[in-house]
Amino acid sequence: MSLCALLLFAFFAVGRAVPAFAGSQYVQEPQLDACGQWNDAVHALEQGRLDGRAARGQFRDLWKTIIVDDLASPKENHWQWMFPLPGYDTGCFGESYDTDDYRFLDGPAARGYPGLRLYIRDAGRVGLEDRTGKAQPVVSASDGVVVAAEKFWKQGDPCPWGDYVMVLDQQDRLFFLYGDLGSIRVSPGQLVLKGEVVGWLGRTGRDVQAERLGTQLRFEVHTFDDGLFYPVYPGRALRVAGHTEWPIPDGIVRPRFKPPKTPPAQPY
Repeated sequence: MSLCALLLFAFFAVGRAVPAFAGSQYVQEPQLDACGQWNDAVHALEQGRLDGRAARGQFRDLWKTIIVDDLASPKENHWQWMFPLPGYDTGCFGESYDTDDYRFLDGPAARGYPGLRLYIRDAGRVGLEDRTGKAQPVVSASDGVVVAAEKFWKQGDPCPWGDYVMVLDQQDRLFFLYGDLGSIRVSPGQLVLKGEVVGWLGRTGRDVQAERLGTQLRFEVHTFDDGLFYPVYPGRALRVAGHTEWPIPDGIVRPRFKPPKTPPAQPY
């Protein structure tokens, strides 16, 4: 086989399923393709290029493929989330949760704020954590599969989330949205574990830029039914969440899970 033929074979063999980072694991087809289509629909909706009615139809059609029904029994402590900001606790909450007249399918015109603002220590508002001088890592609150990820937000974009990652917890059928990021390390179809780094905070997001807010994580949780998303208040679950080691050593993306001393009752 010629060198040119070998290169062509390698290019097509890699395809879209090649992990962006060594050691990454991805779902198999057809779920992988469904994750890509879901990502495209979310992106088009939040950019105002797809209306809510059409988006609902796409999400409803993709749902039967994107979700996996024959999952193994939940792991011990599966119900317990991981706090998404290593080194922080509920003291970083900002008053923000407002779901009056909120509809996910309204895209960038959606009213309210269906999540929590989790602020980090960044006195200069430069996107770096004061204690470490580095970008603040964000970890996945649950095991799941990445169904949407955007890393090219720029000031003036209509999407309010900035750079973001959306993870579907297939066991509990919950969507976790991590917004206002500065960079991400995952892509659609990638499997992530609870406590795994999905990205780092930055100064993206419509509210952060327009209102000069402190550096924050926009953290939302949604359920899904018949093409519609419904916000879930995450505060109670975060108050009993586990915490990762901090600071996270360089190169470590799956920190050790440290549960509370006395396991609390299931929060939801």
